[in-house]
Amino acid sequence: MMVALSSLSFSSRLYRMGNYKNFLSRIASEATYLQYCISEPHIREMRSVAVQYINSVCYKLQPYPLLRLSQNLMMKELDVESLCHDCGLETCTDSDGFTVLTTKQSTFRSPEDKFKVYDLIGMERMKR
Repeated sequence: MMVALSSLSFSSRLYRMGNYKNFLSRIASEATYLQYCISEPHIREMRSVAVQYINSVCYKLQPYPLLRLSQNLMMKELDVESLCHDCGLETCTDSDGFTVLTTKQSTFRSPEDKFKVYDLIGMERMKR
């Protein structure tokens, strides 16, 4: 039990630091189902913050591939596209046929009123 508590404590530290990739990885690999349920609001908020970060500071001249964002957020690519739209951001298809997030959009908003629950890839090990 002490290992689980220290793991959760470390995950909360990652959350406070804004380290979304390691936070999500840690939750997916080490959290119990109860810990996951307790962390779910933080996971949703962290994903929204990550999309905001990507929109405002990454890939200044190039769009950001949703495939990469889905890997970092541990979500299905279609769910990431839906999250981007919920945040008021537009996606498009590039010349190679990949869906991308265009950068520096000023329409970002936090989806507080309609936060959907998206599965965390890696949590399949748990039986609901």
